[in-house]
Amino acid sequence: MGYLVPAGIVGLWFVFWSFRRPVVASSVIIFLYLHLLNKDEGVTPAEVAFVVYAFGYLVFWLFKTILVERRPVFRSSADFFLCVFFGICIVSGVVTLAWDGTLFLWFRETMSFAQLLLYFPLRDAMKSKRDAVAVMIAAGVMIGCVAAYGLANYRSASVAVRYMWELLSNRRAFGDHMFFPATVVVMSLLVHARTYRMRIVMSLVLLVFGLALAMTFSRGFWIATACGFLVLFAAGENRVRVNFLIAMSVTIMLAATAIFSFIGAVGGSVLQLLVTRFSSAGAALTDISVLNRLAETRALLELIPESPIIGHGVGMSFSFYNIIYKVTSTVTYAHNGYLFLLFKVGLAGTIALLGFIMMQIRTAAVISRSVVKDDFIVGVVRGVGAAFVAMLLVTVTSNVFVERQSIAILVVGSAFLSSSAAVTRQIQHVRETER
Repeated sequence: MGYLVPAGIVGLWFVFWSFRRPVVASSVIIFLYLHLLNKDEGVTPAEVAFVVYAFGYLVFWLFKTILVERRPVFRSSADFFLCVFFGICIVSGVVTLAWDGTLFLWFRETMSFAQLLLYFPLRDAMKSKRDAVAVMIAAGVMIGCVAAYGLANYRSASVAVRYMWELLSNRRAFGDHMFFPATVVVMSLLVHARTYRMRIVMSLVLLVFGLALAMTFSRGFWIATACGFLVLFAAGENRVRVNFLIAMSVTIMLAATAIFSFIGAVGGSVLQLLVTRFSSAGAALTDISVLNRLAETRALLELIPESPIIGHGVGMSFSFYNIIYKVTSTVTYAHNGYLFLLFKVGLAGTIALLGFIMMQIRTAAVISRSVVKDDFIVGVVRGVGAAFVAMLLVTVTSNVFVERQSIAILVVGSAFLSSSAAVTRQIQHVRETER
């Protein structure tokens, strides 16, 4: 095992070197989210590496900020809401034990929520536009890798299909929590871009993310993406709205061409399946999976009134009759994010987390109307704001509050909004001083 010693030394040197460079450390944390591609049961080495590096950097950043640089950690109302929410998660361990829960499940679920705290070091890493662009590019590349992985798997699984239902059964739903907000942000960058080079690059990226989202066949996230687009269209100026209509028309034609080129002979069947899948969204109440989620919802609505203010504790499980498997299932996860929060952390915790997200949406609205005219900043800010609004809608059926893919989007998007708000305040201060 002696060969592991130099590898360990190099690893420790890289950790020490990267921790002293916030942009590098933030990018590494984002790339480590690729451990989600590993779907093995239990704890994997990649997951351990993510936890050790990400939370190690969080502790390092807190130590440097509070004890060395003596700077405040909380700088906005959003910061306060987030810390209140995590504090409630910590204290709820007592509530979990009171309701006969286990500390193991409490710890596991609390660690999922703890990823939201990575917002603080990532926010500080984006001190300038150059740093923000670097971190956002890292996020785009990471999501692009997930998209390429999903598309490649779908193509290899679909080349030998004979029936329409086989195309649907080969879908790869993983990544939909990432693809939909990424598609909204890239569309925003595209419609705000003024240079042809930027438009070409964003068009290609939009095509990849859009195809990846389409191949998940996740109707809820298709609708969420449409809602995000509507927010972008409503918030944009006339120039942006015209660009949006053009971009949508060109993207649809390119996507249809890409499906035929990418999948080959079954391309027409895939297009037909996409149209059928989307048109059936209105009849979702007859879908057995949706009916099963309604049974899940009824069970939660009966439990929430037992402890409406503080909830039943993080990590608590509940039971409902699963109509798919015809058995009573005991689970800790709920598809409705709002009921999930109300059951776990009660009204207090729900208000705290929603307050954090709503403050970020408010920040996006303020920046989009401010003196900042930078196409990149305005494009990302409006895209993130629109994506967050859509996330609050889609969480009724797909829980974005605890899903690790969505948490990554919330962390990176919120960090960019907060750093952009600081830049906006600096610009406004300079202009007021010049007057």
